[in-house]
Amino acid sequence: MTRNDQEFRIPEGTERLRRLSMESPTAAGTEERTGRESAEETARYGAKCARLLRLYRDPEFTGVALPVHPLDPADARGFAARAHGAVPPGTSGTPGTPGTPEAPEPGEAAEPAETTAPAPRAEPAHEELVAGYAEFLRRRRPDLAARVREVCGEAPWIVRSSGAEDQEDDVNAGGYESLVCPRPGDLYATVAAVVFSGYGEHALAQQRLADPGHRPSPIAAFVQPLVDAAGAADPAAAGETPLLGEEDTARLADLLARAHRAFGMPRVDSEWVLETGAGPVSVTGLTELTPDGRLIGQLSLGFGFASAQRPGDGDNSLAWLTGVPGTTLWRGALLREVSAVRTRLVQVRPAAAFDPEPELGTLTDACRDAWRAACAAAPVDILVPPPRVRASSFLTSVRLEDAWSRYLRLDPGQRERIGHVLVERGGPAEHAAVMFRQEGVAVLRGRPEDVPETASYALADPWRRECHFGTGRPPAVETETRRTAAVPQGCRLLFASADRAADAVRSGGPLPAPEAMPGAALLDRVPHLPSRVRDRIVRDSYLPDPEVYVRTGSRVASPAFAARAAEALLDGGMPPERVAAVVPEAARAYVRGVASARTSGAADVRVPVAVARLEAAGDVPGGALPAVLAAVRALAAAGGGGTEAALALLGAVASLASALRALDVYTDAEREEVLARTVAALPLDDAARTEALCRFAARSSAPPTETYRLLALAARDGDFAERYLAVERCRVDLSAADPGDAARRGRALNDAYRAYAGAGAWQAAGDAVLLDLTRSDLAEAYDSTLKRLLLDVVDRPEPGPYRAYLDLLEQWLDLVGAFGLSERERRSVEGFGGWLARWREEPVPDGFALEEELTWSRLLELAAAEARAEGSADGPDTPVEGTDGPDGGGEGPDNPHQLHNALHQWLLARTPRHPAERAPSGVRELQRVSDRFGPGGNKVLRFTRDAVELDVPLGIHKASLMFRPDRVEGEWTEPPDVTEADAGRLTGLSVLLERCGTWFPELVFRGERVLMAGTWTLRVEARPAAGRERFTLDGMRLALGVFRTLFDGSYDFSYVPAGDVADLPGAFREPGWAEVFRALVGYRLVYDDAELFETLETLPLGTAVGMLCTDAAIRAEVLAASTEGPEGALARLDAAWRRLADREGDPAGWIAGHNAVQQLALLVAARFPGAAVAAFTAADPPGWADVLGAALLPRADVRDDVVRALAGRPGGDLPLLRRAPWLVVTEASAADAARRVAAAPGAYRRCKQFLVHRYARLLADEGLLAGLVADLEVVPYGAGPSGEEAVAAAVAAAGGRLRRDIRARPGAGPAPA
Repeated sequence: MTRNDQEFRIPEGTERLRRLSMESPTAAGTEERTGRESAEETARYGAKCARLLRLYRDPEFTGVALPVHPLDPADARGFAARAHGAVPPGTSGTPGTPGTPEAPEPGEAAEPAETTAPAPRAEPAHEELVAGYAEFLRRRRPDLAARVREVCGEAPWIVRSSGAEDQEDDVNAGGYESLVCPRPGDLYATVAAVVFSGYGEHALAQQRLADPGHRPSPIAAFVQPLVDAAGAADPAAAGETPLLGEEDTARLADLLARAHRAFGMPRVDSEWVLETGAGPVSVTGLTELTPDGRLIGQLSLGFGFASAQRPGDGDNSLAWLTGVPGTTLWRGALLREVSAVRTRLVQVRPAAAFDPEPELGTLTDACRDAWRAACAAAPVDILVPPPRVRASSFLTSVRLEDAWSRYLRLDPGQRERIGHVLVERGGPAEHAAVMFRQEGVAVLRGRPEDVPETASYALADPWRRECHFGTGRPPAVETETRRTAAVPQGCRLLFASADRAADAVRSGGPLPAPEAMPGAALLDRVPHLPSRVRDRIVRDSYLPDPEVYVRTGSRVASPAFAARAAEALLDGGMPPERVAAVVPEAARAYVRGVASARTSGAADVRVPVAVARLEAAGDVPGGALPAVLAAVRALAAAGGGGTEAALALLGAVASLASALRALDVYTDAEREEVLARTVAALPLDDAARTEALCRFAARSSAPPTETYRLLALAARDGDFAERYLAVERCRVDLSAADPGDAARRGRALNDAYRAYAGAGAWQAAGDAVLLDLTRSDLAEAYDSTLKRLLLDVVDRPEPGPYRAYLDLLEQWLDLVGAFGLSERERRSVEGFGGWLARWREEPVPDGFALEEELTWSRLLELAAAEARAEGSADGPDTPVEGTDGPDGGGEGPDNPHQLHNALHQWLLARTPRHPAERAPSGVRELQRVSDRFGPGGNKVLRFTRDAVELDVPLGIHKASLMFRPDRVEGEWTEPPDVTEADAGRLTGLSVLLERCGTWFPELVFRGERVLMAGTWTLRVEARPAAGRERFTLDGMRLALGVFRTLFDGSYDFSYVPAGDVADLPGAFREPGWAEVFRALVGYRLVYDDAELFETLETLPLGTAVGMLCTDAAIRAEVLAASTEGPEGALARLDAAWRRLADREGDPAGWIAGHNAVQQLALLVAARFPGAAVAAFTAADPPGWADVLGAALLPRADVRDDVVRALAGRPGGDLPLLRRAPWLVVTEASAADAARRVAAAPGAYRRCKQFLVHRYARLLADEGLLAGLVADLEVVPYGAGPSGEEAVAAAVAAAGGRLRRDIRARPGAGPAPA
């Protein structure tokens, strides 16, 4: 007997069962059955059962087909008819008629005859039908188990469905249940559950995809032996997936080809069970037999019962059959080599929707470039390619089967808008994938946290194996048709050895190149395989992949060609250094790891190789590496699950280290601290817990500086990590929601957040900063989704889209209620709810423009007043304290966009600043720059693993800059009432942004001008110059400087007619402008107004961009001054000052002249700071020195020079008292300074405000505070409670003043509402 005969022998007793099966009048029939009789079997038992009956009778499949015992559905249909209170047509008593209860056979119990039709009754519940039919069948077929035993042998059995499924036009995969029957006594209940499984909610929804009017009925079923897992000599471990040898793969391919021919199906979906020493292997094949005889397609393999169809929490391997012998391609992480002892074919059905060599509509090259520029690409695996390339909404879920269940719950319109699903776990051959393929929905596998947080649509490009995610309106799609071999991503050739290559090296030759390795040349014969895909396969087959290993017995090693060759050389005694010199650089870490494993005697090389890779990458600072390696050694030495825990730890450290490098805001010391604390947070004495926590750390989207704190919380609470990840998934899911499903996804997100915020870990040791980070993420998710829905309403001002917008706004209010509101805030939210109720009763508004005066704080006041008024005993018309009658509440804004915007602004305002001590130094530096030239208090709005978002104060709209490893992006938004005709500022900013690409060659800029919900917006982006993939901190800082210079210089540039800047596209072309703007940006980066109370639009920087864009004369003066050097620039400033004296009687002329003086002073301070210091500190300063001082003194890099130059000079501190008092006033000199400036009423305003703010208590004790306060129109808050108490008293005595803070620092001034 040959080896194959032994491996695929018919089990003992099976031939007798075959004879009994074919002799049974109700079972398999004989080989002489005709095609007509086969059609009768199909009609009676269903297509699925009829095919397996035919298969079992076919001698070609002897030894692989299982016995079949069909169960005639007539019993069930008769029972269902009675249960529904009606006798079905044709049931007048003809036994054997389809749909009619059979006449009792000998030994069967007869049912009592019914003389009258039963009275109609209510629809029975699904559970009642199952229970009732089980009892009915027990009485009617008391010997059913014995009959099944005769055909199928002893239990356990499997009862399988054979309903409306497995058809050419409707596969209906997984639509019905197939259930294991462990004991004969369970047979009736199991049969009943399968026969009536079409009544379940999931089954009904799936059937109604093909037939919207479908009504359920009992289905046919059949019984087969269960291929059990008992007796596995070496069961598969968690994480392992099957790898078949060449012989087994070839035999399976031969059987598949025979099945194609036997059933006349060009494309087949087949299911197999292989009995192996590691337990049963479930296989699903999706294959095509081409006219020229090639078998192409995929085999999905998993350990365990039905794992290829429903992998659950596990994973599957995949074999791609190319149709070219010797080129089977495999995909899998930890592949376990197994041999098939016995093979069983358990399912054959058509697979019309599967096409292994499809003609794809793919993006044109130009269109792809546009998508790459506009949208982020996420690392996802395309399991099921889209039938056509389009941007669409997408669903996210953990498991693919869960995504399918969610898809079924959508209404038809919502399903139409879903073109992609993103799952964490799933395979291309499982039932849900089959159904998504039939529905034309692309299936992507990846991590939700890798998808941009505000992504609202996805577009899968199967030709390039890329998936793009974007927000708002997607770019246009232009496609062309190409035919390709649809080889799944990650497939490669596997090698058991490379001894010949090793022999060649020992003989003095080089290691064969990738093109020369076995199988590489054969890939050229694979039809329709794109060259880039072929090259990727060759590369992946040649070089060791840190995620791909093969286990053979106790040995675990890489199956890559170069890795096998290196192992052979090491095993032959070649020193590791020489082996490393022979292999490509990408394989050298593998050599070092294998050498280490050989030294220690480890058969599993994964941990040593992972350590070597980590060391070679250089991302882990040297100070942290010893702690990491000590933890890895401790885990690996523990045995059991220690190896997996050690690998998870190395993976988490590598992931964190990569993130710490990618976003360049961390110092080496900070990187060391993060990694050391991460390791310290792990319970290393518990390998399983450590593994779970490390996988959580690798997936968390929190910034690395907060990850170890998350780990500490998760270590105390077993549910914490899953609750956190659930919020992440729901957040991504909400961003991708279409209007009809948005509210439901919002509720799911709110529930997930409440569960997360209610985790026990928070109660034991809460961390408000971590919750604040999550809340900020959720606010952005709601805002971006609502923006998208609002644009839909603007495009389609209809009740449906409008209600969807209101519904999601209501869910946001619900979430806000979980944020721990004060009583006043709670009343405001209650009032907001009242506004929503009113808007629901009103028609769709004519417009959604914002009213600039309705700030978020004002709307909170209005809403709280309305809520209080409605709750007042005197009714809603009663004035509320703190309001002025009707303005205090009752009306609210005209449209919900105003509330949407206010909610966003309010939530940002009430979120505390991220603690400086918990932010990395780079973030602190970016925030320092961003925090200047403004009211202060700028926040880190969001901080994640790969991004940081900083506030940019622009007014009624939230504005920010988002820093990512490869780009900085943001928006400039005009006031709501600016029309296109008055949007000259956007023209100016667009022109300057385009020129900045030339002036700052380190950066690449992009701008897009759009009208969003009636508001003109300029989207801006900066990327590193070509050749640089990532920003350094200096690059991010420069991009921030450019954007903030443009924004900060545009204060007085609004409502400018487009005609006034019509000449700008031709302006700023002279080479000299590069020096001007590089100087201005450098000036902005060193700008420091932390102690100032200043009206920004009066400062030279605040008007610089507006002046240069709208005044050609000033533009010419500034360029000339820069070109002529410091002396020429000072001379032009002096001349401009002198001309100003001649315009005293000409207000308009004087203003224009003063603007010129300011801009020339700014140019001197920015471009020639040394000359500016000398002029400002001259013994006999010119008249324009004070204007120059206003531009010069905010420069933090020259202040010491100014102070030194003026020190010791009589009255030398007066210019500083006027412009920068904090440089010269101390606690000891504060009273003297107060007396000096008090002697000059109306002058030295900044100094007086500074003294009042900083030294209020001291001045009050000296009797000087009241006089200073009386001389000010705007009085700052005092520093600290004691200082503010003194200032408040002085303000009250003076009769009240407008109050502001010098800088809105944390703890200064009133807290946000």
